[in-house]
Amino acid sequence: MEPTDPQHYQVVLILPLRGDYEAAVKLLDECFTQRSLHSSGAEYTLGQTGLHHVVLVTGLSKTSAADSVASVVPDLLKEYPFIRAGFLVGVGAIAPSEGLAQVGNIVVGMPQGYESGLVRFDADKSRHEKRLHVIGHWSKPPLFVNPAVDDTLSIRGRGEWHAYLEKHLSAMAHSNEPTNFHSARNMDLSKETTRTPHSTSRFDLIQGTPKVLKGRVGSSSTALSDPELLQRLASDSGILCFETAAANLQTRLPFVVVCGVNQGNPSVLRQENASKLATAYVMFLARHLKPSELAKGVRFDHLFNHQPFSLGGSTIRLLQLHGGTMYPIQCSMFEACLKDPDRSMDYEALSYVWGSNHADEMIHVDGQILCITKSLHSALRHLRHKKDDRILWADAICIDQSNVMERGHQVSQMGSIYKKASNVIVWLGPVSKDAGLLMSTLKSLQLKVSPQPFQQWQFRDDRWRDAWEELHGGDISGEPFHLQLINGLKKLTAQSWFTRVWILQEVANARRAWIQCSAGAIDARFLALAPWLLGHSIDEQAQAVLDIFPGPSRRWSWWAEERTLGVLLWKFRRCQATDSRDRVYALLGIASDMENQAIQPDYSKSEQQVLRDTCNYLFDGEQLPELSNLQRIEPLQSDLRRWAGASLEQKMRRGVKSKGLEHFLNRHGHVNWNEEIRELASFDLGYSTLALLLTKCETPLPITPKLFREAIQIGSDALDLLFNKGVVEDDNLKSLVLFAAEVGEDALDVLFERCEIPSRLAHDMMKCMTGVPVPVVERLYLGRWRHEFEVSESATVKIAQGGLNLLDIFLRCESGKLQITEAVLRQAKSEPVSYRFLKTMRSSEVNVSEEEAIQAIKGGPDTLRRCLQKPGTNFQVTETIFKAAMLSGADVAEMLFSKRESEVNILQEVQEIYQLREDLRRHVLETLGRTEHTTMLREALARYENLNNSETRGSATAAALGETTTDVVQWLRSAGVRVSRWRTVHELFRELMVGRNILDTGSGADADELEFQGDSGGDVDVEKWLELRAHHQQSLGLHGDFFEHI
Repeated sequence: MEPTDPQHYQVVLILPLRGDYEAAVKLLDECFTQRSLHSSGAEYTLGQTGLHHVVLVTGLSKTSAADSVASVVPDLLKEYPFIRAGFLVGVGAIAPSEGLAQVGNIVVGMPQGYESGLVRFDADKSRHEKRLHVIGHWSKPPLFVNPAVDDTLSIRGRGEWHAYLEKHLSAMAHSNEPTNFHSARNMDLSKETTRTPHSTSRFDLIQGTPKVLKGRVGSSSTALSDPELLQRLASDSGILCFETAAANLQTRLPFVVVCGVNQGNPSVLRQENASKLATAYVMFLARHLKPSELAKGVRFDHLFNHQPFSLGGSTIRLLQLHGGTMYPIQCSMFEACLKDPDRSMDYEALSYVWGSNHADEMIHVDGQILCITKSLHSALRHLRHKKDDRILWADAICIDQSNVMERGHQVSQMGSIYKKASNVIVWLGPVSKDAGLLMSTLKSLQLKVSPQPFQQWQFRDDRWRDAWEELHGGDISGEPFHLQLINGLKKLTAQSWFTRVWILQEVANARRAWIQCSAGAIDARFLALAPWLLGHSIDEQAQAVLDIFPGPSRRWSWWAEERTLGVLLWKFRRCQATDSRDRVYALLGIASDMENQAIQPDYSKSEQQVLRDTCNYLFDGEQLPELSNLQRIEPLQSDLRRWAGASLEQKMRRGVKSKGLEHFLNRHGHVNWNEEIRELASFDLGYSTLALLLTKCETPLPITPKLFREAIQIGSDALDLLFNKGVVEDDNLKSLVLFAAEVGEDALDVLFERCEIPSRLAHDMMKCMTGVPVPVVERLYLGRWRHEFEVSESATVKIAQGGLNLLDIFLRCESGKLQITEAVLRQAKSEPVSYRFLKTMRSSEVNVSEEEAIQAIKGGPDTLRRCLQKPGTNFQVTETIFKAAMLSGADVAEMLFSKRESEVNILQEVQEIYQLREDLRRHVLETLGRTEHTTMLREALARYENLNNSETRGSATAAALGETTTDVVQWLRSAGVRVSRWRTVHELFRELMVGRNILDTGSGADADELEFQGDSGGDVDVEKWLELRAHHQQSLGLHGDFFEHI
């Protein structure tokens, strides 16, 4: 074939600037011919670079770059219809000074995730709105282009790029000189052309090798000039640079735009140099396209083009999937109207997951090629009948995804599209073996029962389970088959479809739905029954989706509750969306507060702009400082309850009236109450406002005394609502009772009527009873807690100190007999009347015998309690009783300690010191190094040594110390004794190691005189000494635990 045969040419380079075109021509390895296009008259050159024949086309003179490209490209594709790869060198490319792309860099417009690499925007509207006003997105480049770009950015590729630039720098510098195409065909470009004094310098063209960046490029027919606006638009949209050549190019054509970045207001020289660098890179990039992959690409003139329609009505496109078994899949597309009966028809709507961002599968639509994702292609393959056609609606095909205005219009109709579909097909894709087993089992159940049960039986009617067991010949719970079905349910509901945010409105609006996957198809209502039939709970998100399937489950689900945008954003915060803006837009069709279209789908806005719109709606335009740092919608959803609480707090501080609060809370549903909101809710809100707050608060709400006071002031309705929505926490319970007691008996009655106050609170409350009115105490302990509490010895002391009236109340309690011990009598001396009263009662009591007491102890806690509370008796703890209690278990010992604490303490210490005395004889001072209490003990011993380092004690004392010192704390820890009680352990050393004879002291002796005398070598009569010591402590009026007192 001739070099000029159009079939040879599969790569085109559009170079709108004449200088770029001239530079490209001189960079060709071989130049074949120069011609003009028939219709537009644009000049073009045919040549070869690397292994590829290429067409180089320049723009039209006296025409803007955008209009020139729009005129030239259609003409070119008519004359060269085999083009499979196209590159366009951008014109006037500028980037913000603080952006990633800097002057001299080269930006290749390549897709970023789901986003197109080339964005069309309206510069005038962007200037007016102070935001990027997007009009459309160009189709993504052919799949083989991205690997070629990556190859040039590799370490090896960067080296080759540098060498290429060095080799051809001279040709680029002289590109403005007229080109002689006959000489150019034989030009040796390996040699640099001699520079003239007026030629462009090497520095002007390049300062080192230009940095090449992949990213998004924005294109408009007019340039942006405001540096501040430029910075804002780039930051919000993620665009690296902006240019003016591609703006009017058909969006279906997958051209790659390559830009050389200039300054904000480029000089002509700078602009030419930047463009030439981009031109050189495009020529270098074209050499890296793999011929084998290029040959597989789709011809540009074969690509399907959506025909635009009016966006003022309810027009949609439908896909006619033709029957057959051959590939590629054959389809037709036509328009229909949702509201016009003459143009409407039955169709099925497809609900699926887009999956990969790469559209690497092809179908034929009206004889042209449309590239779609593998997921959608798999769905169509399974849905296609062998003979009959099928009418479908699938968003990726029926909506022109490159047209932003159309996309927003169609998304706003999504609810109606799925609602009017005769059936919604849920495509789950390939599934596991167990999931397939579940599908076939549910299919069997579907065939077994007629459709009528869904109209006659409730969602969880037992007859469904009866039919399930009948299908399997009985209950299969726990059997291997049952476990396989459960695993299948887990696998099926773990499919990515259940995590997609769009499916919510797709199934919620469906009149009828079918689940289809690689294992077959079933009525969606049977899958909704599966968790209940199997007795297995599934993921919360998946269950929320099953709940809104068509059928009885929807009537009993969250669908019947509040569905405002704020509620939905929070409830489905874990949902995923390919386009982050759809986290909001996908919920608009099912949000109950969007009937007035306060927010409309507008894909001309960036995610940050959609975020701002959403925040303005949710928070009534209120500026929360914390929200100003948010850049994405997902973090807003994740923390929405906290943001709502912060906004509510601000409104309450400003004194917003009830209607304003109601308006706000209705948008958010339930709000978390923080401490500040609880405080603000406690001050003169009135019933309507408090009722509104309580209705919308998250339950359970901790009831504080201040909230209780506010509710009391409002009235019984507010109290009922408060205790219905709230909960009395342990931390507030005591405060609530005391607050009610201070207010009066009526408040206490209100509290008792609405709140269950446990008896365990009674003991703690006794300590506070001295400041509470006597009638209130009487109501509590002779009424509410009449049979539900016991009075400990320490509580008895508090009661006795509260006066005779308080003492009388507890003496009349049937379940709370007071134990009048010596310690109680000592402490009651501060209230003479109470003291005389108690002493008289004590003198009239008869001591319980040791034998009776031990029998009661052996009988267990209940028997011991009856013995302790026996009227007219005094249960005095002796050493024998103490030992019996210690052997009878913790419950008995604890009860005895509570009732006769002072007596038990002394006897417990007697036992501990006996053991200590034995250990003192066996250990030596060095063992102190093994305990964390070494310092305390050493100080104690040092003090002891100072006290006894006198002539009267002499060397005998030192000898006794050395022989009998021990690691006391180590023993205490092993014996389970509280270390805190041994703060003055030096006294034990002193009293147990000095001698065996005891001074005969009276009750009035000084404590310092209670010490042992005699030789240190003799035995110490500890028991006798302790008896004397205890008697001495009691005579001084000390508390029973003398170690604690010391």
